[in-house]
Parts: sequence; structure tokens; C-alpha cells
Amino acid sequence: AGQLRLKMLAVCAGSEPRMDSVVETLLQQLAEDRDDGIRLIERCGLGSFLWEQLTRFYGYEASEPSLRDFVIELFKSCYAMGTDGDVKLTGDALVFLKRWKDSRQFEQGFETLSAECAEVLGIEQDLGKRDFRDLVELDYFRLIDQKIISDLVRAVVGRTVTSGDVALWVRQRRQGHWYGEFRHLYEAIEFAARFVQMLGEARLTMDSLSDGVQRYSRSWFQLDQLYRKFTYHVRMSGQASLMGDLSEQVENLYSNNYLLKLGDGFQVHVDAAPRWEAYPVVQQKAFFEHWVRPYLRKDKRICVIISDAMRYEIGDELLGLIRQEDRYSAELEPALSTLPSYTQLGMAAGDRRQRYRNGTGGWPKLTGHGQPYQNPAGRLGWSGPGRQGGGFYAAQPGRQP
Repeated sequence: AGQLRLKMLAVCAGSEPRMDSVVETLLQQLAEDRDDGIRLIERCGLGSFLWEQLTRFYGYEASEPSLRDFVIELFKSCYAMGTDGDVKLTGDALVFLKRWKDSRQFEQGFETLSAECAEVLGIEQDLGKRDFRDLVELDYFRLIDQKIISDLVRAVVGRTVTSGDVALWVRQRRQGHWYGEFRHLYEAIEFAARFVQMLGEARLTMDSLSDGVQRYSRSWFQLDQLYRKFTYHVRMSGQASLMGDLSEQVENLYSNNYLLKLGDGFQVHVDAAPRWEAYPVVQQKAFFEHWVRPYLRKDKRICVIISDAMRYEIGDELLGLIRQEDRYSAELEPALSTLPSYTQLGMAAGDRRQRYRNGTGGWPKLTGHGQPYQNPAGRLGWSGPGRQGGGFYAAQPGRQP
């Protein structure tokens, strides 16, 4: 008899003949402000059977039972299970809620009723009294993600959490219902935490030009990479105001504690260099002989792809993507730029057959942003890593290489 009435419930609700499916369908109708299913159940004399089953499966009891009262108690009890609150429903209610929120078919209804219940239950006020660390495994309300993100931003700015902790919390949130909506914010926070910690631990000193180039290619480039990814995710999130304090901190650290220090450190060794070399780092002008000629000697074909102003850290990311493919292997090596680091000269350095000279027998005039580059002393300089790609540059008008 029970199975027969369950099938009758399913017919009235328009669902499969399972109790969880019946409830999901009825709650979807509730979210859409429809009551055709529950009204048909009542007209068919199945109302008492429905409430008996909700008591049997989930422990729901009420003097005047209703779908809205049930869904409020469902959210209340499941939230209480994760926050040591007053729980009236059984553990199976939590199992049902998790299945419901993960359902592609009913997720819109879940989100609608979640928002309504959050307001009824005063979840925003309750969250204000809680530590975000106690909430990382809960995702029944959108407000929980907003609370965690807001507190994480403050924690990273205040440097009260480690990057490892932040990475762990973000990894846990990736399983949450609303992660897709807040993904860029979570990613930005994680990259910011990693950047702040790595910069704090970095020793941005070098013993020579060669030492600096090698240190950059081994580890320092990661700071450029973390900064780029942070700014990308902040921009993609569309929440610049929410990330304002963190963005300001990262920008200040990047400009003053990284770019400035690294640029000054390189400048000392560039000024003292009698020749433009950083052995054992290969010079850009040796590209053909070092990397291309060995293939030609063996009569092997080789394809050379040249990308202008691609930052070293982007090359590292590309390296990782290539290595993910089973069919390919790849390596990344630094090379010392020609001087000045001018696009046409850099391209010529990769081709042994070309030499770029201007009409007076000297270097082409170096320009920046359409204007001649002015450096009367002919001083070598290092633009360093930075927002526009960086590299080595020099201005020595009229001199022979």
C-alpha cells in the first residue's frame, strides 16, 4: 500500500516514484510560486501520507505542516549541523539537501529558496558573529561565500594567515555550490597570499649580473607570474571595490619592494660591466648557433617561432602547458638580450644572415612610445621585470657594437 501511494504522490507531483524526487519537484514548484502539485496531492487525499513520509525520512514534524515550513526547517537544521546549533531534522535531511543543491535540474530552485530562507533565518546577522574558518565546509547560502571572501581579504592584508592556509581553504571552497560565481575572487586572494609570502621570503640580492639573471630565471620570475594572475582575476571578478585594500597592498609591494629593488640591484652590476655578457647565460645573438645550428648539422627540420615581448614567466606557464601533453617535452632557458633591446634588433639576433645598421653606421635610434629615447650619457640600463614585459635596454647613439 505504501509503494502504491508513493507512486500516486509521484504522479501528482510529476516526478519519479522516489521520496527525494517527489520532494525536489515540489520544492521546485514552490520556488516558482506554483502550488499545482501540492494542491493535487491534497485533493487526492494524499496530504497526510506526504507529511508522514517527511517525518519518516527526514524527521520533520509540525502542528501545521507545509512545504514552506519544511524547507525553512531543512535549511535551519542543516546549517545548525555545521555550526553547533539546534537541530530538529535527521542526518538524512542533510544528505537530501546536498543532493538537491548539486542537482543540475533543480539548482535554480535551490538557489531561490536558499536566498528566501537566509532572510527568514537571519543568516547574515548570524554569520557576522562567526569566524570564517568555521564556515569553509558549508555552502548552503550564498552569503557564506561572501562572508569567507570578505574575511579572507582582511586576513591576507593583515598578514594573519599563511599562503598555505589560504590555498587549503580555497581548495575546499572549489567544491561549493557558488564557487563558479566567486571563482575569480577566490583565485585572486590565493595568488595575492602567495605573492605576499614569497616576496617576504625572497632575498633580492645578487653577486653579479650573471647571478641575477640566473636567480631571476630560477625563482624571482614567479613573483611576476603571481602578480599577473592576481591582477587578471581581480579584473575578471568585476569586484574592484571589494578587493581594493588587497589590490593596493599588492601594487605597493610589487612596485616598491620588488621592481624597484630588483631594478636597482641589476643597475649596479650593469653599470660595472666591462662587456655585455653574463656567462654562462647564452647571449641572444648566439641563438642561431646555440639552438638552431645543431639540428641543421644533423639534417633535421626545425621550426622557430618568435614572439615579441613575451615575459619569461609567461614562457614558464607555456612550458607547463606543453608538458601536460603526453606527446611533447619542453625546456625553458634564459638568454641575454641584445643592446638595445629593440624589436628589430632582437629579431635580427635570431637570424645569422641579417645585420641591422642605420645610415650612419651606428645603432638605430631607440624610441619609446613613439618618442626618441633620451640618454645623453649612453648609460646601460635594465628595465627589469614588470607590467610591460621588461628586458635589457641601452642607448648608445652612433657607437659600433
